[in-house]
Order: sequence, then C-alpha cells, then structure tokens
Amino acid sequence: MLKRWFKAWRNRDHLPFKNMPDWALVVIGLICTAQVWYWGTFVTTISGPYIEATNAHGFPPIAVAIGVVLGCAGIVVLVASGIATRCGYILGNRHLE
Repeated sequence: MLKRWFKAWRNRDHLPFKNMPDWALVVIGLICTAQVWYWGTFVTTISGPYIEATNAHGFPPIAVAIGVVLGCAGIVVLVASGIATRCGYILGNRHLE
C-alpha cells in the first residue's frame, strides 16, 4: 500500500504557483505569513539573549544546540517569507493590473 502511495505521489501533475486558483494562493500565503510571524518572533526574541550569553560564557554543547535550533527557525522564516511573497506577487499581478 505504501509503495502504491509513493508511486502516485511521484506521478502526480505538478501545479506551479502561477497556475493555482486565487483561493489556494490566499490560503498558502496566509499560512506562510503566520509561520513567518511566529518563527520570526521566536528568532528575534531568543537571538539577543543568546548572543549575550555566548559572548559571556562561550559555546557549551547546549549553546550549540540552541544555535542550531535558531538557524533552522531562520531557514523556516526565509523559505516561508519567499513563498508568501510569491503568492502576494501573483495575486497582485492578477487583480491590480
């Protein structure tokens, strides 16, 4: 059953953003915007005290782990903001031009 699901997933038709309906772009854009807000707040709240603590105490293993988590959250913010921006750009071109 799992092989059949993977085969169907690989053989599906890919739908680029420019061909998606407006409602799908709005939903994807809103979800990505919420992710950017949440993870961006997390990164900006934690990164200041993290930098101060590592300047004062160096890099023990917990500081390295926190740095990896902050880096991953930053990557999530970067990718989600790109997707949200693309959805907004496409919707703007469709309805404002």
